[in-house]
Amino acid sequence: MTNTNRDIAEATKAAREAAARAVNSTADAAEDLSDDAEDAAERATAVVGDLVDDVKAKAADAGEAISDQAREAYSEAKNAADDGIAYVQAKYRENPGLVIGVAVAAFVVVVAVARAIFRR
Repeated sequence: MTNTNRDIAEATKAAREAAARAVNSTADAAEDLSDDAEDAAERATAVVGDLVDDVKAKAADAGEAISDQAREAYSEAKNAADDGIAYVQAKYRENPGLVIGVAVAAFVVVVAVARAIFRR
């Protein structure tokens, strides 16, 4: 083999080795990139899942708070109505004519207001 042939063979061999190293490096880089992308996707999925769980928990807490407030408001309104009824009953026992007169006056005022609203 001549020096030229030897130089060509060595150059070819060096080029093939460089190409093989480049292919291996590219494959390793692609694999690392793929692993990194999978890890990022898993982390993103976990974060989104945590956010959804937090939103669900906060919505449930808000629903419970609203329900508790509604129960309390209903209870207070019922107690106020019961107290009002007891007051009117006590006043009726004391002076039935006055209670009936106030009721009739209130009814007349409500009817007058309703007529005024519906005339417009």
